[in-house]
Amino acid sequence: MAGTGPGFINSSHAAWAVLGGCGLAALALGLISTSSWAKATAARNGQRLATAPIPETQGHPLPSRSADPT
Repeated sequence: MAGTGPGFINSSHAAWAVLGGCGLAALALGLISTSSWAKATAARNGQRLATAPIPETQGHPLPSRSADPT
């Protein structure tokens, strides 16, 4: 597709097909990820994570996020 000439138009059809396919895939993923099913799943997972116990590493507590690293 880098060349110019009489074959340029014909050779660009494959590139346009790939570009169009990527656009349709992005559209489909956007619609799926913002559907009511996806939002309900995200809400359920958020509730699960909010009530999950905080894990400890081999009996040692994890470092606090508010600890001063200096």
